Amino acid sequence: MDPPQNRRGRPRVGALGKATVIRRPGEQVALSIRDLSASGARLVGRVELAEGERVGVSLEIEGAIVSTTALVVRTEPQNSQVAISFDNLSREALGLIERAVEALLERVRAGSPPTVLILSASAETRATLERDLAQLGRATRPCATLLDAVWSLHDWAIRYEAIVIAREADPEPMEELLKHFAEHHPRLRRVLLFRDQLESLGHESSRRVDAVLRTPLRIRALARALGIRETDSSRSMSPVGESDG
Repeated sequence: MDPPQNRRGRPRVGALGKATVIRRPGEQVALSIRDLSASGARLVGRVELAEGERVGVSLEIEGAIVSTTALVVRTEPQNSQVAISFDNLSREALGLIERAVEALLERVRAGSPPTVLILSASAETRATLERDLAQLGRATRPCATLLDAVWSLHDWAIRYEAIVIAREADPEPMEELLKHFAEHHPRLRRVLLFRDQLESLGHESSRRVDAVLRTPLRIRALARALGIRETDSSRSMSPVGESDG
């Protein structure tokens, strides 16, 4: 499933509000805002618009009014929906929309469980970590490849708190992997699980992780690395980091 962002990479979020679309002076129609981003919106209501048509639009967002012009980029008559892309937003209007989107996202995240992203090429390892992280009260998003992980982390509605990387890799790819996460997701804790590659981790890579653990490990060690309080620390995790082959 594609992450909830629009084609310009801006986070979008479901929103409630009113919109007025103006095709020409004296011809306007009232719609509802289905979802919103800083570069466009999806509107719901009965309106006959054509893709490529340029219209005026007035949005009621968080008690304020934003007026601008927009390009109709997609119509869905069967669902009474239309997608628009904003034109020439003022800095003030852009800031207002961005703040509104972030506030709405925070409300969504507040109601979602803390989530740990698992990156491992091994299905067995992913399943084991999913099970043990569930015992620690964490939701998980398992990913087999870096591309899967990158897309998953762009799901703006998920409250990610950490990335657990359990994979065998040569030092150079691992350097690039950790560099990517450190630069693009600096607030997330980064935990590495290794069997015997610990000595191959370079100095720069070491600075980009919060914890490096050897496997097999106890659930207490994983909880401590993730900053999670764990009440039943006597249980051991099954060995992780094994390859499928």
